Amino acid sequence: MRTIIFVFSIIMISSIALAGISVGLDTLIASSYFIEPDATPVSTVLVIGLDFQMDFARFFKVGLTTPIFGAFISDESDITPIPPGFLWYTYAGVKLPFGRFYAMADIGTILAIGGFVPESKFLRVGGGFYFGPRKFVELATVAKLEEFQESLGKIFTFKIGYQF
Repeated sequence: MRTIIFVFSIIMISSIALAGISVGLDTLIASSYFIEPDATPVSTVLVIGLDFQMDFARFFKVGLTTPIFGAFISDESDITPIPPGFLWYTYAGVKLPFGRFYAMADIGTILAIGGFVPESKFLRVGGGFYFGPRKFVELATVAKLEEFQESLGKIFTFKIGYQF
């Protein structure tokens, strides 16, 4: 058991040492369709989250986003908050650099306190721009894999962050 813990610790420490770590503020804006198709009173979902990402070899990335603010906004201007820390979005993907610009794609899922949320697999495709030595901005569109055609073009993310 000690050997397994030791090997796992060495792998984690070397991965963190060789990876580029970034922290960002991620915003998701979506129509209510992907949450629940029958929820007609809710017109928009707005989630602002804190994103932690690790880049490996400049091409691969893994990350975790947890909401710090979220709300369902209805047509009657009612706002229903989403509790922070209840859900986490985990993802893994690729990032292709083109100078100061980059293209990215990843596949992710939603984790809740009880485990994975069923039917919550997402494909995110977009691009970004480094506007400073370590500061970046990213824009992407998200599609739910279980209902790809219906959700395509209805979910968007915007992230601003800093890479250490």
